[in-house]
Amino acid sequence: MDTDVAQGYLGKRRDALHATLFREDELGIVIRGHIHVEHELIDFIRMMISPPEILSALDLDYKDKCKLASALGLHKALQAPLKFAGSYRNRFAHNLGVDITQQDADNFHSALLLKGREYFEHSYHMVYPCSTKRNDFWEIKQIEPRNRIVSYFLLLWGGLAVATLEAKTKIEGVKELSPGSIPAGGVVDEGVTQ
Repeated sequence: MDTDVAQGYLGKRRDALHATLFREDELGIVIRGHIHVEHELIDFIRMMISPPEILSALDLDYKDKCKLASALGLHKALQAPLKFAGSYRNRFAHNLGVDITQQDADNFHSALLLKGREYFEHSYHMVYPCSTKRNDFWEIKQIEPRNRIVSYFLLLWGGLAVATLEAKTKIEGVKELSPGSIPAGGVVDEGVTQ
């Protein structure tokens, strides 16, 4: 896949996620990080089903969307971190006074590595083609947990965004993707915007 095409497609979406996560408090990091992840999950599913509008009629919760995406061919590397992200979001959404801990960061790290080191390295290179710090994200245990969680949401989002891009390229035979071909923020589900 052409790196310039991929960068054009991924760049605007990546920048929107960065702008969101790096200005948030801990609750915002987890909730908004998850919103962006779920948005990419929904885009992947819509790319893989026909007609895409059927997804809204199915009225699936997050767990069922993860199962459907897996059945539709979503890479196995994404399964454990998607499950972790959903549980983590629920913990923050339904409890007062929850903080990001070292154990949370370690658990997210483990979920990403379970079946995905090579996959996430590939997607990282697609999302950050100009980065000079390749693969340092696996060795960031000395960084504060909050920043690790941000990094891991970025990795998970990147894996999903690349999966959606690759599905779009394969299914539609797209030679070039414009940055606006799928909206950066846009509609998460019918009538619900980010």
